[in-house]
Order: sequence, then C-alpha cells, then structure tokens
Amino acid sequence: MKLAIGKLAILFAVMNGASGALHAAEISSGPSAWSGFHAGINGGWIDNGGRIGNAATDTGNSGFLPLMGIGILPASLSLGGSGFVGGGQIGYDWMTGPVVLGLEADFDKTGLDDETVISGPPQTSLRAIYHRKLDWLATFRGRIGMTMAPALLLYGTGGVAMGRTTIGASFFCPTCRPDPATEPATSDSSVNTSMGWTAGFGAEWKFAQRWSVKAEYLHVDLGRHGSFLTYTYPGAGITRVSTLLSTVRDQEDLVRFGLNYRF
Repeated sequence: MKLAIGKLAILFAVMNGASGALHAAEISSGPSAWSGFHAGINGGWIDNGGRIGNAATDTGNSGFLPLMGIGILPASLSLGGSGFVGGGQIGYDWMTGPVVLGLEADFDKTGLDDETVISGPPQTSLRAIYHRKLDWLATFRGRIGMTMAPALLLYGTGGVAMGRTTIGASFFCPTCRPDPATEPATSDSSVNTSMGWTAGFGAEWKFAQRWSVKAEYLHVDLGRHGSFLTYTYPGAGITRVSTLLSTVRDQEDLVRFGLNYRF
C-alpha cells in the first residue's frame, strides 16, 4: 500500500503540471467553477490487512484448546488480500474563493477475497481454513479542498462507510475420530453488513469545462467481526464440546481513479 500511495503522489504532481499548461479560456476560473452536481465512475485497487485472533474453550482434555497449546492451531494469524474495486459516485460541491466544500456518495463492488490454510503434522489429516471477503463497499463523505490552480483541486475527505463482509473458519480432522460420535469436520461463516468510518485525501483535475478526473486514497474501518466454531467429541460417557472464536478487525486501504461529469 505504501507503493500505491507513492504512485498517487506522483499522479498529483503530474496533474499539477498538466493543469498549468491549460489555457485560461478553456477552463472556467470564475468564483463558481467547481460548484454544482457531478456524477461519474471509478475503479482501482483495494487491500486489507490484519490479524485473526483465536480464542478456544473446552470441557475436556481434547478439542481446540490443546491444539492451540501445542501450536497446531495458531493463537493469531495474518489474513490479508487485495483485489479490484469499481463502481460509481455522485456528489455536489460549493466553491467560495479558492476553497471547495462538498458531499459525495459512492458504491463499489470489490474482488477482495482471501483464504489461509493451516495444516497439521504430516501424519494427520488436520486442516484449519480461514476465509475473509468484502463483497461491496459504500461511503458517504464530506470533502474540503483548495484549488491550487483554476483546474486543479486538492482535498481531504472523511465520513461514513458501509460494506458487506464475510469471515469464516473450517476445521477438518477425520483422523481425530476415536469414536463415530466425533465430528470429522465443522465450519462456520458470518456475513455482516457493517457501518464504520473512512478518511483520506485526493486530487481532481478539470481537463474540460464539464469533465474532470480524480485520484484518491481512502482508509476504511468496518469494525470487528468473528466466526464461532463448535466441535463435539465423546469422553467418559458424555459428549464434550470444544469452541473456537476467530475475530478480526476489518480494515481496508484503497486507491482509485475516477471520471466525473459536472452538470
């Protein structure tokens, strides 16, 4: 993501240089040059990172907790991924002097989907699989910026974010079956439509009277999510239950580029 932000900074510099080459007659530089409604499309790249934390409880001397104790199941593990993001946006800007204030809403589909597999010792068939996905992302943000040239706007932005996330965990261990009552596998998936916050910065360049292009970086935090596994096994004439709660703080970073038409 540091590389992506660096590329975004280079793009800002290119936009600044290009805007200075525009003839004043081509782009309106009046007091309302950036005022009004706009709508457009966007696309880019999204990346998430974070650690999944495991917490196990047991009613006997088998199950998830002993596996964590000997290091077969991790107490925490990294689970991140990246993918394409694309969608559309609509907004309104007010210009007063060199300052531009605005509101913008957008909706994007994402290809963010990642899976990590933990395997046990070679002589066993034990596997644990952790899965994390972001189906879509929407934001409603305020913008405040300043025109560095008649055609170039630099801005900061922040507001509310919403997205549909999935976190899942599965446990497979056919060789852990000392008795037919023991489960060979268990899995759980939690789908959440969550609200959080977002903040970032960007640049927008008017290359024609009603058209502009933009580049922006956003950090998104959609809160904490988890999946809850239960694993049953026999012992001393009773059925025992082992549980595993896997949680992650759902955070994303995205860099995207957009094209706007200004009404």
